[in-house]
Amino acid sequence: MFSELVLKRQSTREYVGAPVDKETVLKILDTARLAPSACDAQPWVMHAVVTPETVSKIAKAVNVLGANGFAKNAGAFVVIEEKPAGILDGPVKMTASKKFSPYDTGILTAHIVLAAEDIGVKSCILGMFDKDEIIKTLGLDKNAKIALVVALGYSEENYPIRNKNRKPAEKTIKVY
Repeated sequence: MFSELVLKRQSTREYVGAPVDKETVLKILDTARLAPSACDAQPWVMHAVVTPETVSKIAKAVNVLGANGFAKNAGAFVVIEEKPAGILDGPVKMTASKKFSPYDTGILTAHIVLAAEDIGVKSCILGMFDKDEIIKTLGLDKNAKIALVVALGYSEENYPIRNKNRKPAEKTIKVY
């Protein structure tokens, strides 16, 4: 059930260091790629980082200003590259001046972490990273826009699920 999945999924910052194999990562991304996007433009490329050498390099690239040190034990990463999406890029045509790509990559990222949790892979969304180092490591165009990085891995079997402390519903939901 979706609500159970959402309650169970949390940002995991303690991994056991085991690799997440390529097939598992591709299964996660194949599910996540079905995420909705404005005009169905799908303005993203998901870079699956699974080889030990590249995983190690990305772990170093996300360890910025003392943040994300836990990523050294992640078993894989997904680097989400945001692509520009013109209003005519998808099957649905529309005229709009608003840039939807940042929203779309956020929706995609939510799908990645939920798809991972659904098959027992833990995750953490990372917004702090050395963009230039990631671009160099993956051989991307120097102007590539790296939106987010998702760490994937396995936690201890009895890793506790934290309580979700959120604002009360009446502060975030308005009914008219």
